[in-house]
Amino acid sequence: MAGGPGGGRMARSAGRCRGVVRRRVGGRSPGRAGAAGAGRCKVTCVNQLYRKVLPMAPRRETVVELVDEMSLLIRAARAMVQHSSVRLDMPVPLLGVLWALYTHGALRQNQLAERLCISESALSRQIAALAADGLVERTRSEEDGRVSLVQISDVGRERMKVGLEHRVDDYAPKFAAWSDEQTREALDTVARLRRAIAAE
Repeated sequence: MAGGPGGGRMARSAGRCRGVVRRRVGGRSPGRAGAAGAGRCKVTCVNQLYRKVLPMAPRRETVVELVDEMSLLIRAARAMVQHSSVRLDMPVPLLGVLWALYTHGALRQNQLAERLCISESALSRQIAALAADGLVERTRSEEDGRVSLVQISDVGRERMKVGLEHRVDDYAPKFAAWSDEQTREALDTVARLRRAIAAE
């Protein structure tokens, strides 16, 4: 880190931080009496260092609040998916596979597994269940006939359309007080958040 951008500033700031901690406890290693104060000083110095090295980064406290809101949002999304699952009479994992194929089109099985963050063996069982109900089908890639793809069937597509209409009917009233511009801004923010989380 010392050799990268901001490395020199980080080293100097870390040195100043240690000096501040020593001064706060009278030049000695912090004992019990000074440990709490030294600990608070260290936290303050870390936050200051964070802001100096990454001046455009958000405050750590803000990131904590964001992560908390993300957790609540995930819970709300799970509840929404569970509601759709009950309405469509389809287990949540199968609904996730069908929705991915509905929104992204035909995919290789490994691509689909990666998108859903599940193993290919688990996905194979889910595809088999969906295929048995006529909701998905296998096909060959037009670019390379050796490549097998999984795609949603016409029956599966109609079922997802019905589910999407129900979902919009359920949630549109919740945003009735929002303008289209505000809704679009929220959409862009959520999409940006998703990309940031997914980035390696």
